[in-house]
Amino acid sequence: MNSSKNRLESIRVLVNEILNLDSLVNRQEAYAQLNGVSSFASMLAMKRGLETEIAAITGLLHNYYFYKTGISYFPGINSAETVRPIIRDLNIFSKDEQLTILHAIFY
Repeated sequence: MNSSKNRLESIRVLVNEILNLDSLVNRQEAYAQLNGVSSFASMLAMKRGLETEIAAITGLLHNYYFYKTGISYFPGINSAETVRPIIRDLNIFSKDEQLTILHAIFY
């Protein structure tokens, strides 16, 4: 497994690649929204004594499907299913971490 900083940075790079939105304003809004959710999830995890890195990563990925496709229906289900092969193939998360990320995105 990679260090926490490298795993989180790997996910940030992945998310930034899909944020090729029409305008700079839309891209900045998406980036701010995803990073805001990521930061909030990390702080909430810290307060609850949970894994902050996994929470931050989940926050970055929670709306992946929408930003990739522009489709807003069933965001949790679609994002979890879209992210599943990606996080598996990165080989930087344990099976338990993958399940935690996917479960959080789904719900």
